[in-house]
Amino acid sequence: MNPWRKALLFGVALVFILGVAPPTAWGMVTADDAQKAVKSCGKCHKDYIEKWLPTKHGQVFTKNPQNELQASGCDACHGDGLRHINDAKAKSDPGSAPVDLNLIVTFSKDGGLTPAEERAICITCHFGTENMGHWRGSVHESADLSCLDCHQRKLAAAPVKLERQTRRLPEQVQVSTEVCANCHVQKRASMMRTSHMPVREGKMTCVDCHAAHGGKGPANLIQGSVNENCYSCHAEKRGPLLWEHPPVRENCGNCHDPHGSNYESMLKLKQPYLCQTCHNANYHPSTLYTGSGLPMNAVAAKQQIYRGCANCHPQVHGSNHPSGPRFTR
Repeated sequence: MNPWRKALLFGVALVFILGVAPPTAWGMVTADDAQKAVKSCGKCHKDYIEKWLPTKHGQVFTKNPQNELQASGCDACHGDGLRHINDAKAKSDPGSAPVDLNLIVTFSKDGGLTPAEERAICITCHFGTENMGHWRGSVHESADLSCLDCHQRKLAAAPVKLERQTRRLPEQVQVSTEVCANCHVQKRASMMRTSHMPVREGKMTCVDCHAAHGGKGPANLIQGSVNENCYSCHAEKRGPLLWEHPPVRENCGNCHDPHGSNYESMLKLKQPYLCQTCHNANYHPSTLYTGSGLPMNAVAAKQQIYRGCANCHPQVHGSNHPSGPRFTR
């Protein structure tokens, strides 16, 4: 491992040990410092720099650097650029020693960095930010993913920024969903089912419910529980209610599949079969309704028609009516 990489990883290790974020000001820092540093790299890497400058990193580093590390421009992530330049000059001299390719850090698939080393470089700036609060020990860190596995390695346009926002362009929705679907192929398939699917329709993205860097709840959910996550949009189902339906109160996922379904309202099963997975002991729910007499049999059970059990029990999420203990009103 080259000296620059060792020093960078050692600094990050100190941050974790001390439990503090990197300092926000290491002295007088100006945008001119960063622009000069980037300009020197642009002499050889002009095309790359032109693509990088409009990105979020390019704008922050060259217009509003927060510390000396960011004011160092390309060096902040790629290592000692001056030594790299001197080495390149030496390469042009036939009598010079071989060039040490490890003087500069690259982020290509064959760049030689492990996922942990790549994460360490990103964390020097991003550690302590709001969306990184649950990163340590999260599912994605435990799977040894690199930041660049999701935020792309090529600067064709800009590093992919996966964020929650109330208004977004169609291409932003598509990018956020596609990045997650690259690994979560089963969820991609679920979203193609026939029921109304807001992610597939471009009305929301995976990161509206899940925090990729680790969340408070299971499965990287933003909120502490499945229900709290659902209530952030479906507030009318929250309650408290006079008559509460226990499986609803426990977990919305008992009845609904949030990633897609072939039944109405993204239910896991068609009614009345879904209801009968719990209601199988008392009164009429214990009767098996097969629907074999439909549509000609005049005595076919009404529980099989239209909305099934909800024909009579429409307030299935709970009721505030004094006469609604069975969710009939």
